[in-house]
Amino acid sequence: MNIYVIRHGQTDYNVKGLFQGQIDIPLNLEGINQAKKIANKFKNIKVDKIFVSPLTRARQTANFISEITNVNPIIEQRLVERNFGKLEGHKSITDFESRIDEFNIERIEAVEKRVKNFLENLFKNDNDKENIVIVTHATVIQIINKCLDLNYNEQNFTDFKLENAGCKCYKL
Repeated sequence: MNIYVIRHGQTDYNVKGLFQGQIDIPLNLEGINQAKKIANKFKNIKVDKIFVSPLTRARQTANFISEITNVNPIIEQRLVERNFGKLEGHKSITDFESRIDEFNIERIEAVEKRVKNFLENLFKNDNDKENIVIVTHATVIQIINKCLDLNYNEQNFTDFKLENAGCKCYKL
């Protein structure tokens, strides 16, 4: 099984360095171009399923892949970005993990639980599929990487990042 994990294309919030979290921000023009470019990488790959976060920026990115592959995306709530609470729409800060209660941020353990649940169901129900595409967000991707990368170590959790419309393939 190949699992292609893709981060949504660029938004204006990405450009401004703002927390997006679960605010439903669309792709900007550059994000649309990025999404089209990553979609073209799937011209010669038979995609069995596309799973996507319910947020617009991810769905827009997945829709371009859908146009190329003729596979309808499946909206998956467990792939939604982490809720950054009162920080959403504000400038990114580095010490937010120590201030989770103050800003009402979703605990990383809760995000990890829902992402792991999604992956467990994927392996249980779709283990006969050859190529799966997942379009989602930075924090979710870090957790997927933690679960699927055989060379993963805890020190590189926050270091692992995909650029907007970046893709990493896991061969399982």
